[in-house]
Amino acid sequence: MTNNRQPIHVGAGVCERTDGFKYEGEWLNNRRHGYGITTFKDGTTEEGKYKNNHFIPYKKKKLMVRSKKVREKIDNAVKAAKKAAETARQKAEIAISRLVALNDSYNDSYI
Repeated sequence: MTNNRQPIHVGAGVCERTDGFKYEGEWLNNRRHGYGITTFKDGTTEEGKYKNNHFIPYKKKKLMVRSKKVREKIDNAVKAAKKAAETARQKAEIAISRLVALNDSYNDSYI
């Protein structure tokens, strides 16, 4: 039996796909919601406010007040996500090395 439940993204974070699409910003129920920056595969960017996954055009005056504070939150979330990914890679490498050692000791006992 498999578990098909996906995590629900809430708060600040990053979504980076292999096709070049990247979103850095705020999430609510797995949707872009709040301030964010989208980089498309052709390199163009869209920066501003999102509501229910849709970009809302803005006036720069209003956004400039919040952008530094929100950008700091996003940068901190990116750093935390990269650190978590590195920790996960290290744990995976440890698990693989233990599995290989266990497999080797199992094979040696039957030779």
